[in-house]
Amino acid sequence: MKFLYSFIFPNSFFLGLLLSIFALNTACTPDKIEKPPKDLEKFIKRNVFHSDTILQKIYDAANRRDAKTVASFFSDSQEKYRKHAALTFASLQDSSFLLPLLELLNDEKPSVRKAAATAIGQFWATSSEDLLIEKVTQMQVYGSYDVNVQQRLLEAIGKSATKKGLQFLALQNYENDTLRVGQAIGIYRAATKPNRNAQIISDSATVLMLDFLTVPKQNYTVRLMASAYFARLANKIIPKTEKDSIQGKKQNDFFEILKNKADKDSQIFIRSNAIQALSAIKTKESEEFLIQILNKTDENYLVKISAIRALGKFDNSLKIKKIIENYINAKNPNLQIVASQTLKELALLTDYKLYLGWAEKANNNNYRTKANLLAGAIKTEKTENIASQKVISLLDSSNNFYEKMAFLQALSENIQNIDLILDTLQTTQNHLLRTSATEALLNISTNFLVQNSKLSKAEKEVAKKIAQGFEFAINSSDVGAIALASNGLMNEKLKENIYRYNLRKLVNSLTEAQNKLVLPREIETYQEISKAIEFYTGKTSQIPPSAPTKGIDWKLIQTLDARNSIVLNTNKGEIIVSLFTEEAPATVASFINLAGTEFFNKKKFHRVVPNFVVQGGDPRGDGWGSVDYTIRSEFSTFYYDDEGYLGMASAGKDTESCQFFITHSPTPHLDGRYTIFGKVIKGMEVVHKLEVGDYIEMVSF
Repeated sequence: MKFLYSFIFPNSFFLGLLLSIFALNTACTPDKIEKPPKDLEKFIKRNVFHSDTILQKIYDAANRRDAKTVASFFSDSQEKYRKHAALTFASLQDSSFLLPLLELLNDEKPSVRKAAATAIGQFWATSSEDLLIEKVTQMQVYGSYDVNVQQRLLEAIGKSATKKGLQFLALQNYENDTLRVGQAIGIYRAATKPNRNAQIISDSATVLMLDFLTVPKQNYTVRLMASAYFARLANKIIPKTEKDSIQGKKQNDFFEILKNKADKDSQIFIRSNAIQALSAIKTKESEEFLIQILNKTDENYLVKISAIRALGKFDNSLKIKKIIENYINAKNPNLQIVASQTLKELALLTDYKLYLGWAEKANNNNYRTKANLLAGAIKTEKTENIASQKVISLLDSSNNFYEKMAFLQALSENIQNIDLILDTLQTTQNHLLRTSATEALLNISTNFLVQNSKLSKAEKEVAKKIAQGFEFAINSSDVGAIALASNGLMNEKLKENIYRYNLRKLVNSLTEAQNKLVLPREIETYQEISKAIEFYTGKTSQIPPSAPTKGIDWKLIQTLDARNSIVLNTNKGEIIVSLFTEEAPATVASFINLAGTEFFNKKKFHRVVPNFVVQGGDPRGDGWGSVDYTIRSEFSTFYYDDEGYLGMASAGKDTESCQFFITHSPTPHLDGRYTIFGKVIKGMEVVHKLEVGDYIEMVSF
């Protein structure tokens, strides 16, 4: 179809790669929400960096985290340089330049003001709240404003909000769609701040978001953000009982509105969100409605996934389990996985034989489903070990390491399997199994070493085994095992019962393991060890600066168009992606250069979370791999407001490398936290088919 992208960069890069033939759906730009642009040619153009050395200088400075040089362009005579300089601070987030950015809100050009507002929001600083409210108030009083600028300001108010800012957002009565978008996004941001202690909700904001779901012909993005608000916060904001109410809105009012959206909204993602929110309304009517959704033969699988997860939060009655059990052999593998995962979580001690039977009925082609059901049985095992022996047999006979990993996790549901897990950890030569065995030990530790219980003598012996396993992992030189073990060691029971009088040896082992790490490639493991050392010593471990070590390949970037299409050829089919050269130049250049060396060929999709993301690009194949450099986080004006966005996995700001993900559905909680560098323009049906262990055959153009 298109020639294989296998030549070397940048010297022999073929000038003028195939132009994108599909326009990016404008869901990523809130200014034009519902419809794609009529003039598709505006997306097929030379990118803004072409032959512009000044703009390249701005982004080079940002890439070095040289905020002072970037800020020097705030007063440049050219609009585009002021705009781009301001926008790069959405990623730099250097608080010492917050006041100059606030001053840019007075710039004569709307594009500069919008960029400044976007960047200011990314600081999540309550200190900017008053000035932002003042600016929006001035715009409303004098009527001289650009709605797209004000939309970004409203979002920024939400990100910086205290009770005052949230009240301001909740009291506005906008008729303009773009302003309502900003209002809805702002309220959502206030409630979902990265710092959980700073998250803020109010009854008036909740009722307004509920009202947004009742307005006829309401803007799509407003409905999306309102439904996402309820999906994410349902247990905090919906009245607990039928007698409770919020500003006159009773629990049944919430139910009827959410039910209506779940049943009749034209957009799948809004329906899915509304169904998730119904998990907080545990009434007979709500349960029956969710069952009704599941009984529809033509229902979208994402909607059914939400219904299964919501129903699983009602209770662990046999009735609900029987309904969910109908999906363990569904045609869609993601439905099978979610059904079996939900059943595993609902398992009771009396369910042992029931789960064994379900495991026997499960499709043998989907090992994750079988592993989940057997895990449910193992979870309920007492003296019997039929389920455990079945899993051990499957583990030994499998040639698929991802299958082996799933069965190891199943065994971790019961403490009686600890010796087998420890033996696997200490004897395997395969890094995937070593990581999985450490994760299984972590699961046992989390479930067994309950924080508020006192350990008996026998339990202390088990705790010793857990600690010995973690210590083995720390000394294994395996970055995945080390990171997971460091996390597992942060357990109060281990600290109190095992390391109380033997602290120095453990800290020395952690420090020695940390000193052997190769940075920045193994920065995520470095961070986990630092947290463990701080947990035991009370001293904050010095984490090295995460400044990117990869420069932007401008020779390559200048040959690209604003939107270049690539093809991810997978074993399940083709996925055509439009790359965002202008919004994420460092990321796009890195991705293309890696593809040019065939780096992504045969790389597995190691993580698939149905109705969320598929993730790949890891050279280890377990989520702990990287390359020898990091790239800068690149946050733009784009949102994860649709399916099919490509984002960069990271361990924190400016730690991105080679792992990436593709979204199954809108994920607004990722906005401004994970670089968006592309969007699927054809082949989403392939994305939805991808399972753990599927792989990229090649990247082509």
